[in-house]
Amino acid sequence: MNLKRTILVGSTGHESADLWELVTRTVVLDPGEKGLRRKLYMGLFLSGLFMVGHIWVSTQVVNLGYESEALGRIIQRLDQERAELVRATAHESNALSLAGRARKLGMQKAAAGQIHRVDAQP
Repeated sequence: MNLKRTILVGSTGHESADLWELVTRTVVLDPGEKGLRRKLYMGLFLSGLFMVGHIWVSTQVVNLGYESEALGRIIQRLDQERAELVRATAHESNALSLAGRARKLGMQKAAAGQIHRVDAQP
């Protein structure tokens, strides 16, 4: 389809297809123009849709990167807390430490008659 117009710019003229007029005009001169116009609109729509999709995916990738970094820091902090708790448990369950705390609470070794063993039978 070769529709050209003479457009006067200053004192020189040149022939050019006025694309904006071709896209916005409502009168169809050529039967094939309708299909070409539909393809153009569909191409523009799909290009816009793909651009929006690409931007959304890129944004999600950045957000997931920030979230994974934050989760990594949380995991590291929890590992440190777990290691501290294991050390504290080992220190507190030490026999000497338990004996010292028992003495502070006023506890003493059981006398011979204070311990009674009971055998449970089903």
